[in-house]
Amino acid sequence: MSAYRPQSDDVTSAMDRATFDRLRAMTPEARLRAAAELTEAALLLTLAGLRLRHPAASDDELRLRAAVQRYGRPCMARCLGEDALRGIP
Repeated sequence: MSAYRPQSDDVTSAMDRATFDRLRAMTPEARLRAAAELTEAALLLTLAGLRLRHPAASDDELRLRAAVQRYGRPCMARCLGEDALRGIP
C-alpha cells in the first residue's frame, strides 16, 4: 500500500493522481486559461447568489458586494472610501 494520500477526502488516490497528471501535461498557458475560466465561473456563481439575496440591487451594487465578499470590507473601504460602501455590510 502506498503512503500517498489524496488532496481531498472525497477523491480516490487514482483520481487524484490522474488529475495531477493532467495538470502536469498542460502548458503554462493552458493552466493559466483554466484558472481564469474557473475564476470567472466563481464570480458568476457569487453574483447569482447575491442576486437571489438582493433582487432589487443593480449590477453595480452586486459587483461591489462581490468585491467586498472577496477582498473584505476593510480593503474595499481603503480602495473606494467608506462612502462607496454605505448600505453594504
